[in-house]
Amino acid sequence: MANWRLRLRRALDRQFTTVVVILLICALIGGWVSYSSHVAVEPTTEDRTVTIWETTGEFSHGTVVEESNSVFPEGSRLSSRPVYFTRISPELTGRFQSSYAGTSNATLTRNVSVGVIIRAVDREQAGTDSEVYWRTSNHLNGTTVENVSPRDPIIVSFTQNMTEINNQIDRINEQLGSTAGETEVIFRTTVDSRGMVDGKQIDETNSYAMPVELNEDTYRIADTQPTTEAYETSRTETVEPTPGAGRQIGGPALGVISLLMLSGLVVSRWRGTVELSDSEQKRLRYQETREEFDDWISRIELPAEAFDLPEGKADSLSALVDIAIDTNNSVVEDPEEEIFYVRHNGYLYSYQPPTQPSNSESKNTDNEPGDTDGETADTDGKSGETDDHPPEESDAESRETADNTSGKLVSSYGGIVRHMDNQR
Repeated sequence: MANWRLRLRRALDRQFTTVVVILLICALIGGWVSYSSHVAVEPTTEDRTVTIWETTGEFSHGTVVEESNSVFPEGSRLSSRPVYFTRISPELTGRFQSSYAGTSNATLTRNVSVGVIIRAVDREQAGTDSEVYWRTSNHLNGTTVENVSPRDPIIVSFTQNMTEINNQIDRINEQLGSTAGETEVIFRTTVDSRGMVDGKQIDETNSYAMPVELNEDTYRIADTQPTTEAYETSRTETVEPTPGAGRQIGGPALGVISLLMLSGLVVSRWRGTVELSDSEQKRLRYQETREEFDDWISRIELPAEAFDLPEGKADSLSALVDIAIDTNNSVVEDPEEEIFYVRHNGYLYSYQPPTQPSNSESKNTDNEPGDTDGETADTDGKSGETDDHPPEESDAESRETADNTSGKLVSSYGGIVRHMDNQR
């Protein structure tokens, strides 16, 4: 049996009560986690911000080439370009599209109005809420649609001659006698929405703008992207807590594994397979001593002449190591046989460790702890069985019987011992 298994069994035997308590606690924890994850979870209420509805608006634009040129075919349409040329394409055509998202039972009346705003603002604050020197606007197109459902688009087209806007700006500057400020041209759409969405009354107005940078020869339109505005509200909702995977799986797994380990440990203790037998305890003590004094031990094959020396037997490996230390020698381990020697002043000191207990030997030792003693008692107490044994045993045979409590000798060890006894 492996050394670590013997140590594990010894630790379990010594700390049996502690291990049982720990496994019981782990099983209770696993049961509590499982219960709290699947049974004891109560729903909670939370205030959440939800979107009732949202509206989206988007501009698109283009123009038709009205004069012949060497670049663009006459009559062709140019769309979504960052710059247009006023001379060949003076008329800007545009389209505004709007829709909204909400619950399926929503219905709105929507009014869409498109116009163009021309104004002059402070040059240093252009594009912001700056001081406005003058302002004028023109209505281009509009529509009103009732009973608009979610995601139903409303489309309004418009047309504006950019040359006319240039001329209008020149007339205003001439009338005012000044060109103060930065001139801005903005196409602006206003969307009025009224009705019911998700049981709530809606009355909102949204504005969308498409700025145009107007020069004498060109007009540039800023990049137009869809613009969405969302309308939110706070609601109290019931939330069903969902335990994490760790609680759903880990709790039952901890409980089941702990109970299985506890059952196995208790059954093993009851069957006597946890407690070490005498032979296993001796073997483990030897292995621990062998590891402790490993630096003092060398694996060397002794010459045959060494076994002609008078021999003394040590009752433990630690005693043999003490002899080696006292005599300033090292312990020699036979490479072929598990026997240890110390040679000093014409004497050979040896120690033969207990044999590795087999499974059957361990079981027999566990079930019959007094087997060796019982055999001795039977020999002494029953005259009918003493005739089966030799009348007298040599000293070497007595030592062999005492060292091997199972009644069996490993043939390789016995050969060496008998050889040395005969030499003596």
